[in-house]
Amino acid sequence: MCRIIVKETIRKANITYAKWNKEHAIIITAGVRYANYEHRKKLWASHSYPLYRAVMSLTRF
Repeated sequence: MCRIIVKETIRKANITYAKWNKEHAIIITAGVRYANYEHRKKLWASHSYPLYRAVMSLTRF
């Protein structure tokens, strides 16, 4: 029983960690690329860095 609890806890932690990294990569990357003062619509434009569009849609951000 204890193994099942540990296994499921680790599984949930991995899912949560991956989701956190995916969602916060936008903020971290914007800071590194000095884009933290750009308008959000400009970040999702077709000529901008592709990570923003790949991670999530503009309306979700």
